[in-house]
Amino acid sequence: MSTRCQIEFIYKWKTTSGQYRSEKRTVYRHSNGSPGSMIPDLLEFIQWNQGRNDQIDYMAANWIYWNKRREEDAWLNDANHKRWEKRTSNISWNDPAIRADPNHFLKIGHGIDINNRYHGDIEYLYKVIVVESGFGGVDVISIVAHAVDMDGGWDAKHTFTKFGDVMFRYDMTDDEIAAEGKRIAALDRNLKGDE
Repeated sequence: MSTRCQIEFIYKWKTTSGQYRSEKRTVYRHSNGSPGSMIPDLLEFIQWNQGRNDQIDYMAANWIYWNKRREEDAWLNDANHKRWEKRTSNISWNDPAIRADPNHFLKIGHGIDINNRYHGDIEYLYKVIVVESGFGGVDVISIVAHAVDMDGGWDAKHTFTKFGDVMFRYDMTDDEIAAEGKRIAALDRNLKGDE
């Protein structure tokens, strides 16, 4: 079973009158949505997406591209990669068999959602919040993780419980990124009583 989640990419800025405004784009991820996978993935993505993290449309679109590209690379280049179908030949992402299959994994797994509408089957909601620091400054980026109570399915009111957050730094090492993923996953286990 897949661990489904949604990600809200939020950009906040201060107007000349001193009021804060925000924009949001929401994306769905069908699998690997648990904190141990998502936090490192989000941190690696934010590093990769430098220069576009303050443009929320690009950030959300690039998140989907980054994920799809990693999946495609793994599938096309790793003969031992475990996927639903067995590869028997050297195949391209644009192979006729893939074009003909509407449920091929390269075509599914990520989607764009309507803001403030939550899937009935998500277990987690992540908020990637970029706060503009002003001209010449470095934007502040944080990731806030929420567990989702989805009793009642698609039409029910969802309950979100925050259980952890991470402050992003552009100089984070791979070890620091992995450690943050483990830390947030442990907080999730504590919340659920799985320790």
